[in-house]
Amino acid sequence: MSYEFLPVINEHVWVFNAERRASAFRELYKPGDEARAIRLKMMAAITGSAPEIDALLLWFLKQVPPEGMVLVS
Repeated sequence: MSYEFLPVINEHVWVFNAERRASAFRELYKPGDEARAIRLKMMAAITGSAPEIDALLLWFLKQVPPEGMVLVS
């Protein structure tokens, strides 16, 4: 990974504190990934979902119980 992304990694270093998450990230990371892709892949490593915004949003939405949702119109 390029040193230019060190601030991105340092900002979220806790992601790599668990071997499961670190391993999942290593499997997803590809040389040449930009900061946005790295962040998506870190979230995917945390959630176990695909590194795509729709899959991540669905995972996060499923974590909130329906009675806890406040819809804004």
